[in-house]
Amino acid sequence: MREPDDFDVSGLRVLVTGSSRGVGEGVAEYLASQGASIALHGRDMKRLEAVRSRLSAKGATAIVVTGDARMADEVKEFVEAAASALGGLDGLINNAGGTFAAAATDMSPNAFASVVNANLTTAFSVAQAAFPFLEKTKGCVINISSVSALRPSPEFSHYAAAKAGLISLTKSLAAEWGPRGVRVNAILPGLLGTESALGSLFRNDPERIKQAAEKIGVGRLGTPEDVAMACRYLLSRGGSFVNGEALVVDGGPSNEQRF
Repeated sequence: MREPDDFDVSGLRVLVTGSSRGVGEGVAEYLASQGASIALHGRDMKRLEAVRSRLSAKGATAIVVTGDARMADEVKEFVEAAASALGGLDGLINNAGGTFAAAATDMSPNAFASVVNANLTTAFSVAQAAFPFLEKTKGCVINISSVSALRPSPEFSHYAAAKAGLISLTKSLAAEWGPRGVRVNAILPGLLGTESALGSLFRNDPERIKQAAEKIGVGRLGTPEDVAMACRYLLSRGGSFVNGEALVVDGGPSNEQRF
């Protein structure tokens, strides 16, 4: 049996949105391996059930809830379903989102708004729906932002703006909800070696991927588990005095990034 420590998350009940693949799947799998009970969320039931089956086979507690995080009525339903199935909520990982490459000169207002909605408005809606359950347990919200919020992001101006807004939202909710016992923080991942990132940014070109990794301080791309371990810290007692922060998880700068 694992000895409890200041970073123990065993027994915590955590909803991870957008966890049928990519970062969300990796975060859910890691937290489950550390003893947390997980509510998997997404719109693809087949993929969600595959993730749930894999976690359950390893002895983890995992349930599935479905719904479109962009639709307020569906958000309320799946958050309540997650809390009901797990017997409450101790944490929310706001990971659902998405983007696409588009030059600012060619982007329609609707296209810009759709990405802001998917990455910012949805995070607010899910956090708002989860708040009553988190207030009961003195739980926490972790918003998955991006280092794009802090850097120029050509062809992803809509995404960068949304993720920057998510940092501001995080700080405002932390100030408003902290006195009521709910901490709110953000994690800002850098370049991760996920299937979607490698495909959209590098078209899976090994040489371009290698060059990108060499520009990161630690000499490698990030992984969903890197993000997951940061989530574990913020969920745990070890992070109990951290509120309203934006934690950058990007491997740091290298000499390649100097002017």
